[in-house]
Amino acid sequence: LQPRSRSRRLVAIRRFYAYLVRTGRLPASPAQDIRPPRARERAPNFLTAEEVASLRRAIPRTDRGVRDRAVIELGLQSLRISEILGMDLDDLHLDRRQVRIIGKGGGEVLQPVTEAGIRAVEAWLARRPPCRSRALFIPLPPRGPQTRLHYTTVEKVFRTYLKAAKIDRPIRFHDLRHTVGVTLADRGVPLQFIQDLLRHRDPKTTRIYTQVARERLAEVLDRELDFPE
Repeated sequence: LQPRSRSRRLVAIRRFYAYLVRTGRLPASPAQDIRPPRARERAPNFLTAEEVASLRRAIPRTDRGVRDRAVIELGLQSLRISEILGMDLDDLHLDRRQVRIIGKGGGEVLQPVTEAGIRAVEAWLARRPPCRSRALFIPLPPRGPQTRLHYTTVEKVFRTYLKAAKIDRPIRFHDLRHTVGVTLADRGVPLQFIQDLLRHRDPKTTRIYTQVARERLAEVLDRELDFPE
């Protein structure tokens, strides 16, 4: 496990033993003096604009390709794979350029969608076969009234498209979300806007994108903070 994952699990263990001490089941916590490992901040993996274009060209225009293109385009709106695959048909508000998702904390969120995302979803809706399932994304052919596309299928076909696009770096579907953050930071979008779009609770999580785009950020500061002498 990575240091960040070990740290989260250690916190859970320490809280569990603290509960046992508080309720009188143990005299002391054996985990009290264990210190979590230090997690090093790693630069996020992301796709360049040229790689995004190559990825789009690698997706075929078949029924599955149109479906997968819609999934990937929503990933390029900063949506997590769980949020995308959890969406139902009733969650689409394309006339308002929004989709409703269940966020990481379990709350409902209205997420803005670009024109490219809307076109991709509408193209999939035109191809989506009649099915009793209310899920937006389904396997082809559909497999029952509760059928829903699984994330392992998405990750598998995503790797296939990366290979077809000749992108041989280790990229996961979640890195599309990083691509959004880095791209916006590179173009000088305010950090607060990026944090709101990505729904980060802690601004420190968002600042990692400015590290990647530091040279571009310096140019923005030079322009925006050009005070008269």
